[in-house]
Amino acid sequence: MELSRRFNKIVRFKGTVMAGTPSFNVVDLLPGIKVSRFMGILNGTTNFILTRMYEGMSFNDALRLAQERGYAEADPSLDIDGWDAALKSIIISRVFGWRHSLENMEVRGIRDINIETFKDKVVKLIAYADKDTAYVKPIPLERSDILAHVNENLNALRISTDTLGDVMIIGPGAGPIETAQAVLTDLMYIVNNGVVF
Repeated sequence: MELSRRFNKIVRFKGTVMAGTPSFNVVDLLPGIKVSRFMGILNGTTNFILTRMYEGMSFNDALRLAQERGYAEADPSLDIDGWDAALKSIIISRVFGWRHSLENMEVRGIRDINIETFKDKVVKLIAYADKDTAYVKPIPLERSDILAHVNENLNALRISTDTLGDVMIIGPGAGPIETAQAVLTDLMYIVNNGVVF
């Protein structure tokens, strides 16, 4: 971003968060709003694993299935330990003008989670940030919360604004077609804003 400012070039990076599904770029469609906070499910691998666990699978079996389907890497540490969602939170935070970093974030994953301890709530790996605080950790949600019903490998982002209240976005967060859509979104933004290559 420093280089883009120095050379007066636009840098777009939509594909880093939720692939082709709109996420932080939805604020481009809402001129004049102020974002006070966001929270969401930013890692499809952990969401897939938790979905399977609620269906009765063990953590290890759900992780193995996620790897077989290509959702999880051979070394799934970045996903299941929360680091992938934490990095995405930092990207979104920077877009909104907040200067969070890994050093000032609480980051916990789902590696040792026991969903049975949360009784009638639904646990999701939640990424949260406002201007002062940022974290990624398993959060028990009320069943009435929309985020509690975002399953499989879907991602979701709830952006709280001063004028519209909460804006919710749900969609796929990974995949070759979804990533291609993100690239097209960024390319069209650059073309439409008159940048000469």
